[in-house]
Amino acid sequence: MPDEALTLIRAAASHPLMGPDSLIDSAATGGTTTTCVDTNLITEANDQSPRGRWLYFWSGSNAGEERYISSVAMGTGTLTFGRALSNAVASGDNYLLFRDFRWSDWLRFANDVARSVSYDREVYLRGQTGLLRYTLPTPLSQPGWIEAAFVGEYPFAFSTDFELPRKVSWHRLNPLNIQGDTYLLLEAALSASDQIVFQARIPYLHPHLSAYTMTRSVLVPFGESVAISIPRNVGVAGMVWRALVTKERQLTGAARDIWRINREEAARTYAEQLRGMGVWAAGKDVGYSVVW
Repeated sequence: MPDEALTLIRAAASHPLMGPDSLIDSAATGGTTTTCVDTNLITEANDQSPRGRWLYFWSGSNAGEERYISSVAMGTGTLTFGRALSNAVASGDNYLLFRDFRWSDWLRFANDVARSVSYDREVYLRGQTGLLRYTLPTPLSQPGWIEAAFVGEYPFAFSTDFELPRKVSWHRLNPLNIQGDTYLLLEAALSASDQIVFQARIPYLHPHLSAYTMTRSVLVPFGESVAISIPRNVGVAGMVWRALVTKERQLTGAARDIWRINREEAARTYAEQLRGMGVWAAGKDVGYSVVW
């Protein structure tokens, strides 16, 4: 059964490489519209560690709502937020308390991984007799989203697997022929027996598609109606890597060096798992070549 967004995010946000206490996954024992009380959180009265975190409810009458923790009273396990919820927090309402990122950030990490692993990297455009200028096809009509372009025989597929011999001669196009990331200008006309294949840059594959939008979202590829599964370890590893890349950029000094070590370990783990799936391009994007 395909993993839901909630499953992936809980696993990624609590991953050991994210550090201790990166995620608190619990249920409220009471509260109001501006407080969440959880007696399981009770520590010392002067403990301020949960302050500044993001609280996301995934069950109960406030499911899908998120709030920033502005103050805490850990002697009673009380988390306070300034903006009121739609309803009072009730006992048994499940929540996630994120240390580094909010729910929407983790959804973005999940969608980036899904695009890198599950969606086709190649976009095809059939040749037209006598035509020299081609409008770039969706979803590539955005600046900087094209890594390479080739011309080959229609209707064969371009293989990015370096272990397979080429069945068709593919000719790389000069990137200068792509004008303003809007048009491809050819020096010689093609015919209907030719085709152009564009390779999108990772992770700019189908950027308008976000399979994971809600707690129970699952991965449904572009143009399909049935959800699919990607190995959970691959999805989680990719999300952790993207989270650590983002976290490292926000730090300086010794703190950054510590998180860089975790980010490099996450990158290697993710690349190894991608190689097992045969997704070479995404592995290269992580920072590792095909053979290492």
